Amino acid sequence: MPRRFAVAAALVAAFGATGCVRMLSAPSEAPAYYTQVTDKGWLYAHNWAGTPCFTIELLGETWRLAKSDPEKITWTRGDEVLSIMFEDNRKLGFAVSKMLPEDALRAYLGYQAEIIQPLFDYQVIHPPKFTTEYDGTWMGWGWEGKGGKRRGVRAGIPADQKHVVMSLWQDPYAMSFDWGGKGTTHATEPTLEMVMMLETLEFHPDCFGGRPPSRKPAATGGRPYAGTDFNDELEKDEGGDGFSGPSSTRPRR
Repeated sequence: MPRRFAVAAALVAAFGATGCVRMLSAPSEAPAYYTQVTDKGWLYAHNWAGTPCFTIELLGETWRLAKSDPEKITWTRGDEVLSIMFEDNRKLGFAVSKMLPEDALRAYLGYQAEIIQPLFDYQVIHPPKFTTEYDGTWMGWGWEGKGGKRRGVRAGIPADQKHVVMSLWQDPYAMSFDWGGKGTTHATEPTLEMVMMLETLEFHPDCFGGRPPSRKPAATGGRPYAGTDFNDELEKDEGGDGFSGPSSTRPRR
């Protein structure tokens, strides 16, 4: 079994039974994140300034990146949502000094429960399970909510939700991987796919720098792929408006 699962295998077994990351500034021209298509699905690389840099691989080609911010990344697949979040204790104040990692994560869970409880007529917080690996202390937990959209709650919250959450303490952050779904069919315990995803998590303390400009001038003549936006090529070749999706320009660190 590869190096991490240890972590996930322990969490799965727990559900079935019972250091701070160093951040160095990358060059300003580096993108804040990037994605790669792999033979297993997607690789996501987080390179935002101010939060730990990491990579993780999502299994399956049907995942879609919906959002990438410094403290929250959202992937969707049908009704499934995977949210990767950095919760900063310096801002939120859920833990106090001299807490051990497990205690800090328990305090984080208490903070989350206070947020979740008012959103539903009925909710359950699954008891936490802990394990420690080379990259820190992990807490596996989850929650279910029924009868959402109570008065005073924002209208976008679905009536019923189920979530499986893996949280890692990386002082001062609680880094959470939250798999959520609507209705009654979503998993309530870690699945093999979730375990395999977490196995690919890797931190990059030096982050990712930008590529230096090419020293070789672009060739002239022929189809102008080098230095030309692919959207422009669609317009030239097909006389259309090009791709109408999101901007292809990535935010910078």
